[in-house]
Amino acid sequence: MAPENTCYVVIRGAKPGLTKEMPILVDGGPLCIAGLWNWRDCVTVAGLYFIYHKVSGFPFGPYYASIPLAEKAMKKALKDIPKDIWSHDAQWYGDQQWLGKYIEEHLGKPMDLVGGEWEKEGK
Repeated sequence: MAPENTCYVVIRGAKPGLTKEMPILVDGGPLCIAGLWNWRDCVTVAGLYFIYHKVSGFPFGPYYASIPLAEKAMKKALKDIPKDIWSHDAQWYGDQQWLGKYIEEHLGKPMDLVGGEWEKEGK
């Protein structure tokens, strides 16, 4: 159980209204790092982390195999991108192709795994 003073990010599932509070492991202001939630099995995935936009609860960038790697990437994004960019709602980000390009070029693509390798199916 998380301590009483733990802050949470509310992440969103694929279905409307489906949400989950995830404990924030590293707070970067408008961005944070939290674990990965497996919606199908309703469990936290051990050893995988995302950078989340705190206002919308949406993850961005690749998966991370460690908190320090995710923190390094989060700090890079916060340094490179003006702070006022992070105050918008989720819909605004969908129209910002430059931001998606920045994330892919500097942090990684959505299905990448930073700091590890995906296990091949069938093992």
